Amino acid sequence: MRLTHIAGGRGTNWTSGALYDDAARTALLATEQARLEALRSDAALPLVYMDVAIQGKPAGRIHFVLFTKQSPRAAENFRQLCTGEKGVVPEGHTGAGQPYSLKGRPFYRIIHGFINQAGAETDSGLLSMANTGPDTNTSHFSIMVEAAPHLDAHYTIFGEAVDGFEVIDAINALAVGRPDNTATAAAGAVITDCAQIREGTHVPNLEQM
Repeated sequence: MRLTHIAGGRGTNWTSGALYDDAARTALLATEQARLEALRSDAALPLVYMDVAIQGKPAGRIHFVLFTKQSPRAAENFRQLCTGEKGVVPEGHTGAGQPYSLKGRPFYRIIHGFINQAGAETDSGLLSMANTGPDTNTSHFSIMVEAAPHLDAHYTIFGEAVDGFEVIDAINALAVGRPDNTATAAAGAVITDCAQIREGTHVPNLEQM
């Protein structure tokens, strides 16, 4: 769990001008923890996980809830990429013959203090996907690590991490000191496993959308 925009905590390069004493900071952290716990326990939302290794060593697991009500297509696409239930990519599509899954995929674009991007807005831990209009979502996704208001109306938010923030930070740290504070797949952050824990009771009917 993390709250980046509190003076005295990680990520203090941005503040609203307000300073918090220890009691106020503790209260804010408790509020954020409760919010994440409520998201994780919301039976309506699918819950998936992603195991990550960095340079061949296990780094830990990240759990995500998916926003099937707000972003049904992007959320369902990501859920299927975690389960691998769609089999292989059909002929005529990019990656034809490869598993339709995130397992084994690297984080190929990591920008320090911004995003961890992987696959074939507004706050840290959000799952996002570039979107330029109807039917433009892909299997490429980003985990936001800081506020990014310039992406409003350009990226679709379809889920959020509810734990494993230390793993997200470890991935993002791979970009520190590299040209443009950006790392590639060569940095060695790889999704070693992914799956669904909870389907969620809100299952979108994509045929009617």
